[in-house]
Amino acid sequence: MQFFSTCASMGFADAVAATKKALERQKFAILTEIDMRQALKEVSPSILRPYLILSACSTAISIPGHQGGRCNRFNAALRGGDSGA
Repeated sequence: MQFFSTCASMGFADAVAATKKALERQKFAILTEIDMRQALKEVSPSILRPYLILSACSTAISIPGHQGGRCNRFNAALRGGDSGA
């Protein structure tokens, strides 16, 4: 598994839009979009910041040793700053 982290100086909604556009440019299709703050509000109401997981898939990227039809999966976790922006 690979991990990459970066900080963006933009609002949360803009970061989500930019991430979706970047995935689209790389031929990824978004399979699921999970709003973790909404999903965990009853279990953990202390999650105040926006927190979104995008799960995407691309068959355009070849994976060495795999046959055609395999999906190269990618998950992006986006989290808003302390201000909730």
